[in-house]
Amino acid sequence: IFESPKLKTYIMKRTIYISILALFFVFGCSSNEPITGPEPTMDELYFPPINSNAWETKSVADLGWDENQLQPLLDYLEEKNTRSFIVLYHGRIVIEAYFNDHDDSKLWYWASAGKTLTTTISGIAQDEGLININNKVSDYLDTGWTSAPLEKENLITCKNLLSMNSGLDDTLGDDVSPSNLQYVSDAGNRWAYHNVYVKMQDVISEASNQNWTNYFNTKLRDKIGMSGGWFSLGDLSIYGSNTR
Repeated sequence: IFESPKLKTYIMKRTIYISILALFFVFGCSSNEPITGPEPTMDELYFPPINSNAWETKSVADLGWDENQLQPLLDYLEEKNTRSFIVLYHGRIVIEAYFNDHDDSKLWYWASAGKTLTTTISGIAQDEGLININNKVSDYLDTGWTSAPLEKENLITCKNLLSMNSGLDDTLGDDVSPSNLQYVSDAGNRWAYHNVYVKMQDVISEASNQNWTNYFNTKLRDKIGMSGGWFSLGDLSIYGSNTR
């Protein structure tokens, strides 16, 4: 796939939007039929200009969606303590709403959606030849980054971190210091949702000879005009930005 520059750009932009707007959305259509159709072409997709507040829109009516269902949806979101909600159609804003004392300028933390940013940057680093996700993590961080026996630690690849199957104990909290990264099973044999993925940020920092924030800003944030940045919350590395 990555041998085609045009396709690579298309996939990267689609990935970025999926990362930014990870949402669960059920919306009624006026025809009560599922929305179907061909995938949009590059000419049909819209990307807002960098360093500008301009963003093209489409209306619910334009798309033939059931306008009577919009307000009940917004009421439900507010009731469930939602802060903001955006729906895009081929990149254009169809719905943008803010609730519960939140607005379009306030920052909010991404929580685990920041994992998608880390995986996106990992793909960029691999495409640049800085890392190989099939290499063991200790190739970049040296041995002893876990408390697992050396032969078990050396089974853990970057891909295992990204795939949540490192085999390390996920019951010990979010601390990713060596003493808290303990062996449970061989890498690849056990899936568990685990904060150890964040070690990929250290891998990329070491491989690029830059700190994580600088590499992230240069390769993704500044290129697409994102707001916000990374901050530490206890043992977590979390991204915060406004909703757009």
